[in-house]
Amino acid sequence: MYSRLFPLFLLTALILLSGCCILENTSTQSINNRFFKQARQSDSKDLFVKSEDDEVKIYWVNSESFTCELDSSTVEIFPLIICEKNILPQKSFHEKGFVINFIMLPLKFRPAAQGVPSQINCDFNGSIYAGFSKNRYNIDYSNHKTDLYVRNISNYEFSYGIFLGIGNTLVSPTTTNHAIDDEYDGVVLQKGIAVYLGYNNLKAGIALGMDNLLGKDRHSWIYKNRSYLAFTLGFNIE
Repeated sequence: MYSRLFPLFLLTALILLSGCCILENTSTQSINNRFFKQARQSDSKDLFVKSEDDEVKIYWVNSESFTCELDSSTVEIFPLIICEKNILPQKSFHEKGFVINFIMLPLKFRPAAQGVPSQINCDFNGSIYAGFSKNRYNIDYSNHKTDLYVRNISNYEFSYGIFLGIGNTLVSPTTTNHAIDDEYDGVVLQKGIAVYLGYNNLKAGIALGMDNLLGKDRHSWIYKNRSYLAFTLGFNIE
């Protein structure tokens, strides 16, 4: 009984922890020494970002092949703390690319199969996710004290891709067409496609997947290669 309740406790803990994580700023190291684009109505300009804890510097460049010395006349500086009279406007830039993340599928909705009604499973699992993403970064300031504003760096992400991993599931007479008499926790290979939205270090979304039971009862398992919908939680691999 307690082993079946463990994923519920794990999911609750992850949601509580992630709620704390998303309040934190995106690390300055995640945008350091990298090229981005700033979207405009008529064109999209290339930017180069150099960042440290106390300062973020943004330079205008002509292309991503930019290799010569940075032109200090184009630099925009965003210090960690500023005074109200010198408050800076929000700066936004974005990038597209390939990402690899770790995701969990804490909730799976399995449609009815072979006389067994629809199920919502909460099993322990983990997968490697690979896909394409678009990230938007915002730099702005929030009031810390009467005359002081503190820099915030936030990251919004949209991604779609595929996942592959392992998990566990209850194997019983009901889920094997009574081919077995006992029940146990079996290991499944899970795979599928996923779409998620991210804010800073937290990613959440939905997935369409299929599981294959590993072991001698795999051919009797009623959910073999049957699709399901899942809620996903993801975390950056850094």
